[in-house]
Amino acid sequence: MGSVSVSPPAEDDAAAVDSAGAAARMFWHETKRLWAIGTPIAIGTITNYAISSVTTMFIGHLGNLPLAGASLGLSVFATFALGFLLGMGSALETLCGQAFGAGQVSMLGVYLQRSWIILLAATLLMVPVYLLAEPLLLLLGQDPDVAHAAGRFTLYILPGAFAFAVNFPSGKFLQAQSKVAVLAWIGVAALVFHVATTYLAVSVLGWGLAGAAAAYDLSQWASSLAQVAYIIGWCKEGWRGWSMAAFHDLGAFLRLSIESAVMLCLEIWYLGLITVLTGDLEDAQMAVDSLGICMNINGYEGMIFIGLNAAISVRVSNELGSGRPRAAMHAVVVVVMESLLIGLLCMVLVLAFSDKLALVYTSDVHLLRAVSKIAGLLGVTMVLNSVQPVLSGVAVGGGWQGLVAYINLACYYVFGLPVGYLLGYYFNLGVGGVWGGMLCGIALQTLILLFVVWRTDWKAEYQRLPLSSSHRSSQVKNCCSYRPNLRKESTRLVSKRTTCSVATEPPPSATEEPEMDLPKEIFLKEYKKPDYLFDSVNLQFQLGEDKTIVTSKIAVSPGTEGTSSPLTLHGRDLKLLSIKVNGKDLKVIECHFYTYISSMIQACFTAELNLQTCLLISEGYTVDSRHLTVSRPPGGTFNLEIVTEIYPQLNTSLEGLYKSTGNFCTQCEAEGFRKITYFQDRPDVMATYTCRIEADKTLYPVLLSNGNLMEQGDLEGGKHYALWEDPFKKPSYLFALVAGQLDCREDSFTTCSGRKVTLRIWTPGQDLAKTAHAMYSLKAAMKWDEEVFGLEYDLDLFNIVVVPDFNMGAMENKSLNIFQSRLVLASPETATDGDYAAILGVVGHEYFHNWTGNRVTCRDWFQLTLKEGLTVFRDQDAGPMAHPIRPHSYIKVYEKGAEVVRMYKTMFGASGFRKFVSPAQGMDLYFQRHDGQAVTCEDFYAAMCDANNAQLPNFLQCQEVPPTPGQPVKEPMFIPIAVGLVDSTGKDMPLTSIYSDGMLQSLTSDGQPVFTTVLQFNKEEEEFIFNNIPEKPVPSLLRGYSAPVRLDSDLTESDLFFLLANDSDEFNRWEAGQVLSRKLMLSLVADFQQQKTLTLNPKFVDGLRSILRNTSLDKEFIAKAITLPGQGEIMDMMPVADPDAVHAVRTFIKKELALQLKDDLLSTVTNNRSSEAYTFDHDSMARRALKNTCLAYLASLNEPDTTELALNEYKSATNMTEQFAALAALSQNPGEVRDDTLLDFYNKWQHDYLVVSKWFALQATSDIPGNVANVQNLLGHPAFDMRNPNKVYSLIGGFCGSPVNFHAKDGSGYKFLGEVVLQLDKINPQVASRMVSAFSRWRRYDETRQVLAKAQLEMIVSANGLSENVYEIASKSLAA
Repeated sequence: MGSVSVSPPAEDDAAAVDSAGAAARMFWHETKRLWAIGTPIAIGTITNYAISSVTTMFIGHLGNLPLAGASLGLSVFATFALGFLLGMGSALETLCGQAFGAGQVSMLGVYLQRSWIILLAATLLMVPVYLLAEPLLLLLGQDPDVAHAAGRFTLYILPGAFAFAVNFPSGKFLQAQSKVAVLAWIGVAALVFHVATTYLAVSVLGWGLAGAAAAYDLSQWASSLAQVAYIIGWCKEGWRGWSMAAFHDLGAFLRLSIESAVMLCLEIWYLGLITVLTGDLEDAQMAVDSLGICMNINGYEGMIFIGLNAAISVRVSNELGSGRPRAAMHAVVVVVMESLLIGLLCMVLVLAFSDKLALVYTSDVHLLRAVSKIAGLLGVTMVLNSVQPVLSGVAVGGGWQGLVAYINLACYYVFGLPVGYLLGYYFNLGVGGVWGGMLCGIALQTLILLFVVWRTDWKAEYQRLPLSSSHRSSQVKNCCSYRPNLRKESTRLVSKRTTCSVATEPPPSATEEPEMDLPKEIFLKEYKKPDYLFDSVNLQFQLGEDKTIVTSKIAVSPGTEGTSSPLTLHGRDLKLLSIKVNGKDLKVIECHFYTYISSMIQACFTAELNLQTCLLISEGYTVDSRHLTVSRPPGGTFNLEIVTEIYPQLNTSLEGLYKSTGNFCTQCEAEGFRKITYFQDRPDVMATYTCRIEADKTLYPVLLSNGNLMEQGDLEGGKHYALWEDPFKKPSYLFALVAGQLDCREDSFTTCSGRKVTLRIWTPGQDLAKTAHAMYSLKAAMKWDEEVFGLEYDLDLFNIVVVPDFNMGAMENKSLNIFQSRLVLASPETATDGDYAAILGVVGHEYFHNWTGNRVTCRDWFQLTLKEGLTVFRDQDAGPMAHPIRPHSYIKVYEKGAEVVRMYKTMFGASGFRKFVSPAQGMDLYFQRHDGQAVTCEDFYAAMCDANNAQLPNFLQCQEVPPTPGQPVKEPMFIPIAVGLVDSTGKDMPLTSIYSDGMLQSLTSDGQPVFTTVLQFNKEEEEFIFNNIPEKPVPSLLRGYSAPVRLDSDLTESDLFFLLANDSDEFNRWEAGQVLSRKLMLSLVADFQQQKTLTLNPKFVDGLRSILRNTSLDKEFIAKAITLPGQGEIMDMMPVADPDAVHAVRTFIKKELALQLKDDLLSTVTNNRSSEAYTFDHDSMARRALKNTCLAYLASLNEPDTTELALNEYKSATNMTEQFAALAALSQNPGEVRDDTLLDFYNKWQHDYLVVSKWFALQATSDIPGNVANVQNLLGHPAFDMRNPNKVYSLIGGFCGSPVNFHAKDGSGYKFLGEVVLQLDKINPQVASRMVSAFSRWRRYDETRQVLAKAQLEMIVSANGLSENVYEIASKSLAA
């Protein structure tokens, strides 16, 4: 396995504005988006505000004193509560907006619940203020009668304050997801309800002030509960139910909430204080009433801007969260301009109708005149309050609450309030003077905020954001952060492409990261040795339910003597708690414009302005979304200690440390270790590891890691620990940890040196019985590796752990292999022969990695031949390669080079190859040279040549360019072709000598005749002459699949039929049949496209009949020989792939063969039945394979007798191999039998998730027309889980394997996959990238399909929040 990440791609941001036309388009585009969000919010806010206004209107007709009391109650105390609680709710606006922008929707519900907890607690703390309203007003100099009325009313509206605590977070939750229409509808409904109840209470029942307050409270609660009901009932993605996680990290959430509250309250209370200050003027009641009416009118305009405030907050947080800083900037520019225009319009209207403004509130002539006098100030206020709220919205969206709080404090309370007091009282300007002076504070604050926004580097802001699944914070005591200690929750899931937005709960802030450009290809020639080496790594894990603390202690030494380079470590999704070098804490190096501003303002109030505050310079380390860099490490060796916090329970990417069915598990290849702690996460950094794991003993009784168990014991608080040590050096991608409730099957193996090794396979208890075959496979692999390669296992313990949620099939972590369930668990009732064979192969493969991959690993991900290819060869896996073994550049490399290794064996023969890898001559040269090292293909080549005293010209070239001929340009390279000659009787001819390149070479082998020799091709054209050949032979080329090439030859059809019947080499015999089948199918496809009648060549039918009747042949060979090439293989050979034609032709041939060979097929099925118990051996597997192949042919006829035959085979089967084969045979034909059998199978096996995955795959791969609708329905099946890779591979991957449906002419298959990929990318980018690769060959198809496929790729690439994994595959596919 292997994957390699790359530098982040360019953000799919808004286009730059470089012309008037572009500006107009941008303005119109942003206007639509802003008002689409802002209008419903404004309506909802206006209606909510109107509840207070309606209350004021009804009370106003009760008299001036009740109006004054209600005005103070609503404008001071209700505004106090509203401001404080709305401000605290703004923390949720920041968090939810950024999380939603990055696709971390599941966290929204947790954030909402935390906000409810904090706001309800805050409301309880405000109760004394409400209870003491009257004495507080008297203390502030308010008129006693007014204070008494206000005190009574304030006490009545106390329940409404608790409604605010529920309402505000709910609204922010919905706003963040742009679910704003519901806010408008609820607001309108609440207003209508309030008008009715207030009329009833005041005008009908005559309850006066108390009745109006009761209606107010009831309406506020009705609105709040309606929002909660909608969230619980209709927001399933964001609301996952009540969670205990809401009670965690409340401190950080509270700090951000208080910051937000202070920011907003300093604004809202400021205008509220105008009312209080006027209470001590002459004719206080008239002053309070006139100002209250003006503030009420101003409030209506303010509601519009609160809507825009929320809209711009959503836009900025979403755009920054998804990595679109330019779009965020455009939104800010547009909203400021439009807000200013609206403010100017409102001012004009106020001035035009100044004498009529208060008519709706009062009929008192003196009060109307008083309002008219201060209408000019109201107009100016409207202008200023049009821009200021949206700038505050920008601050909330960007997470600048702390900065704005300081600005508000300085402008309002240090400047504006004193000026207003002086003008109102000292200069006797009355209410106009108070108001005018305070407007100066608003003007100053607006100018400063405009300056801040103007100076903002939006790209730097986006890269600085901490909630990103890639951005993670520096230590908590980050003195340079302008929002110190508050970024644990104010996080951003950065960039749709710079990171996958799924993995973990966002931790605290990160520092600025360099600009990110287009995906940077990494080239082999750019490889550079690491500047620092890690000698030993000590890891400590404190596993928790909500978070895990990881401490790494690393012994570091310079890679090059005297190096002074910074030490750069990789890191993703990490919250940095501390970093030490040689025991000394390092400080973060960080400096931002806003840091400077906020620190300077803060210093003004704390009298701590000094050089350090001004310069904001500290030394030590920097941290960004992908790296932690120690700027100046000590010279020589030193110790590095890093403490991080991670969130495995939220890690759905299944990379790094995550939880699977309640158990902790790791997957670190290729770059998962960097999601555990900061590290040089590259394969050429090898170290010895110790790992101490601490966890709850009840929840996690089993604690496993690499190496040998050194110590274990109990700890306080019901916890326990285990200490593991791996004495052999390994790269970080081989680290593993497992903790959970597991049982084990234990066995032992005695090595060739007599050492006893304990073997354990860990799995949930209910599956333990299914591990017997895996244990057999492990012991067989260990024995085989000793006997064939002389390689003995090197530790005292070997563990295998079974997990259901795993991106790969299995992982070869040193001594702790982790396997997907399907590659370990097997029983005859639930697993097929294919499953048993896969387990045998993969268990062996992962074990063989102990030497080829672990003890000797690859230097970089270009060298996968060494890690995967050699290991695949060792487990006898083989197959043609269609891509470079080791390309010169990569973004990800997955290809395996097993066939390159096979070529070594072909050239040197078994003895030469064995000399190379067997300790029969002592420890083989390769391991002698490179044990404990990270090496390259060149190292392998050199050892191979030196061991055999040989040179292989041009051989390494086959590792640099695609080794599969058939592509337009192919450079000559070294290719070994194994050849034999077959005489007319079908016997191999003895080969005595061969003439080539001017030399005659004798062919003998210890005096015995040679029947196969290897021709070494080095040039574009070579000639080989065989001597002493008595008759014209039929050449048998590429025996044993000696080189990974596709061979074109001039063999005739007769030659191929002859080889099919006689060749002694099984591969060539099978290949002759496949060549005949491919030629036949391509010919019929051409006929089909030309609408000719299809006819089957009788010689082809006779050839298959002769094979079917030949009892001397191996039954497995017969089964493979009569199986037609797949549709994909035929399409690969066509200039323009035509899935419909290929499918039609293959179906025709299959049915025609079934019809003409029906008797032979029936007898084969009958003769290969068995009532014996299931055994996993070659003869039994071959018998079942032949029987099942014949049954599939017969069932394709869809005749009553063949259908009945298949149905009987299904019902009478005693093992999964035969039952599932019968089910597959019946599933070929749509109809009642198919549906009933599929339902019966599911009902029988619904409790076995591995069998259910087979059921999904069978339906997904069906070629029945229109199957996409069925697959879409299966996505909603209760047994399907998008978070489980095996289910995804079965259903979605299976569908992509059905050419006729995936490539449906109407594009429905492409559309389905495009939509699913975007859903899946939010959960598991690695799996999503595998799915999107189905589009990679879209240019192979006709123009119509190309257009449809390209549209989906473009849709994927342009999606917000796209992971780099998916972007990489999709963008490269588009560019192909």
